[in-house]
Amino acid sequence: MNTAYLWLEHLSQPAPSVLTVGTFDGVHRGHQVILRHVRERARALGLRSLALTFHPHPRAVLYPQEGPFRLLSTLAERSYLIHELGIEQVVVAHFDQDFAQMDSESFVREVLLKRLGMREIVVGYDHHFGKGRRGDPETLRRLAARWGFSVEVIPPQHVDELAVSSTQIRRALQQGKLALARELLGRPYWISGVVVAGQGRGRELGFPTANLALPPEKLLPPYGVYVVDVCTSEGVRYRGMLNLGSRPTFQEEEPLAEVHLLEFSGNLYGQMLWVELLAYLRPIARFPDAEALRRQLEEDRARCASFRPDVPLHA
Repeated sequence: MNTAYLWLEHLSQPAPSVLTVGTFDGVHRGHQVILRHVRERARALGLRSLALTFHPHPRAVLYPQEGPFRLLSTLAERSYLIHELGIEQVVVAHFDQDFAQMDSESFVREVLLKRLGMREIVVGYDHHFGKGRRGDPETLRRLAARWGFSVEVIPPQHVDELAVSSTQIRRALQQGKLALARELLGRPYWISGVVVAGQGRGRELGFPTANLALPPEKLLPPYGVYVVDVCTSEGVRYRGMLNLGSRPTFQEEEPLAEVHLLEFSGNLYGQMLWVELLAYLRPIARFPDAEALRRQLEEDRARCASFRPDVPLHA
């Protein structure tokens, strides 16, 4: 899985590019239209396709008083999704207070033109950039007339009359509306993490689990048990069930992400797993003993094995 990206400060000689700029959190349906247009325009013009994104997320830097800002996609997830849409290069600008002070004209001249070799830019209708977010598509058109690049502006995208946005997807996930989040994203919501050693309780019950070290900035849906599909770093897919949250049966309250792969045996320690959340099975519950928990897990596994996305999952 190609998660490669290059930091802006490490970029060498610029190549003539068709590019886009944004945080692309979630790489949702709206972002996908923009990125596909970049890809097609670059092919038509014989230029490099490029996406410039930012890390950390600008809101985390500009509004720290709001508390931790949770992301729909980590930097690695974002880079992978952008590459999957046919973009040749992902460049990341380190966003800090100094970067935030760059005015919109300087950003276009110094970063987009000089550093990235921009010949054409594709942005969404609501794109803003530069100090105080004062730059917008009209700013780009004005500067394009002066400096000789082209501008394409993509209109809003809708799902059932709902405008697609990262904000709407965050709201849907926080409310446990996985189906709506999937519609807005154009795919199931993902979590990903490296497999780390656990306490082996799942194995003792006959349900060995891969314990994921989740990035702290990742937005998680409500705690519970989920039907999931799991992709390993080698690209092999398995059906699985995910326990997201605490383990009250064992008086363990620290949040965990434990995934049991239905048709797998082996060692996954140190591997990165990508977990697609397909459906919510049930809430986290306290069981009177380990045997009662094991019986429930047997039922959960059977429901995961028979799950079909086109058939409603009833409790």
